[in-house]
Formats: sequence, structure tokens, C-alpha cells
Amino acid sequence: MPQVADELGWNKAKVSRIELARTGITQRDLFLLMDLYDVPQEGREELRQMAHGGRSERWWLAYGDFLTPAYADQIAWEHEARQMLEYQPLLMPSLVQTPEYARSVTLGGATVHDPDQADALVAIRLRRQQRLFAEEEEPLRLTAIITEAALMFRFCGVAVLRDQMQHLIDLAVRPNVTILAIPFSAKQRGAYAGGMIWYDFPKPSSTAIAFLETVGTSLIRDGDLELRRVGRIFDHLRAAAMPPSESVELIASRMEKLS
Repeated sequence: MPQVADELGWNKAKVSRIELARTGITQRDLFLLMDLYDVPQEGREELRQMAHGGRSERWWLAYGDFLTPAYADQIAWEHEARQMLEYQPLLMPSLVQTPEYARSVTLGGATVHDPDQADALVAIRLRRQQRLFAEEEEPLRLTAIITEAALMFRFCGVAVLRDQMQHLIDLAVRPNVTILAIPFSAKQRGAYAGGMIWYDFPKPSSTAIAFLETVGTSLIRDGDLELRRVGRIFDHLRAAAMPPSESVELIASRMEKLS
């Protein structure tokens, strides 16, 4: 497994989950693996059809033209995760964004998208959110950590921001969603500048994965030392945040003051 990861420039968690059939595989990645293992041409079509067979469960493959490999991997892991934590310093976490807010984020991001790309990326984000409302399986458990600054960032317009705040309040009543807000009065350990996502998986694939967001991409962290460091940051952020009920009160208070 380490040799495959090194040869293809992948992380070990990705290779492990493909080998254990814990996640799907894109056509591009399949062909890279077949080239690496020198799979004969006569056997490649059968493998391609087998991989295609589970495509209906991997809905994101239909958006392949709009997804970077890193984003596709992130969605695949999110699809199988049991629990997710997300922290954003100035924006609302991805799985709690309204359609209008998501579109404002997409159009105002580091990369300029044409309308078709923006529509697709917003559709992808909204489709990801369905994990929170799953009925046929256990829904994803989400802890979304925001800052008071995000509640005042009006880049999307007052009306969209107000609707977004109400959406947070509505989501907070769900048993699988926890909304935590870090107030301006929080101590230093609540100050972290970059967005972060953490995924926990059900057994036997229990190893966690973390994403650290940078401009235009995400850095994947799955080593033991790296995960301990990211885990400590999340512990500090949760300690700096207000309890869930007080977080909702802060959101409601900020919403009332919008004008």
C-alpha cells in the first residue's frame, strides 16, 4: 500500500479505502491503477464495467467535470463517514449553508467560476447536505463550529445572511447536528485562521481523516501525529465555543441586529 501511494502521489488512506472497498473509485483513478499494475488490455473493460456498476451510489461521479481529485476524495470519505466536525473562521461550514449563501460563497471564492460551474458546485454542496437527513440509514452526525465574525460578514447581503442564520437555528434542533459559536470574547485558544474538517468512520475502518483548507485546495492529514495535532486544535475550538443553547442565542441575537 505505501508503494502504491508513493507511485501515484496519493495518501495512504485513499489507497486503503479503495483496497477494502470502503469507497468508490473514479475512472481516472482506475486507469492509473491499471497502468501501475500492468493490467492487460483484454481485462480492462471488465474492470471498468465492475467499477461502473456501483456508480448510482457514488452520485458525485456525475459531476466529474467540476470536481478536483481532492474534492472528489473528500466527498467520497464524507459519504462513508459516521461523524464530521467542521470549523470555519469567517464563513458558515459547508453542510449548513443555504443555497443562496452557498452560491455567494462560490461566486466570491478564490477561483472565478462561470455560471455553469457555479451552478454545479452549489448543486454538489446541497447534495452533500442530504447526509444530514438520511432516513434509510443513520444520518451523519455533524458538529459545525462557527465564529461570531461569520455572523457579521455581510458579503452575501443582509437578506441572505438573515436566512442563513435562521437555517442554523432550525438545524440546531436536529439530534444529529450541533452548532457551536465562538464569541469575540473567547480566549486565544479559540483563534485559528484556517478552515478544518474532521471525519470519523465506523468500524472496522475507524481511522480518522482531516482536511486543512488552503486557498483553492485542501491538505489531507491522516498520519497519527498529524491527526493528534489537528485533534488538539478541535478540542481547543470546542472549549472556546459557547454551549449549544448559548450559541443559538448568540445567532438569534445577531440576526435581530441585522439591518
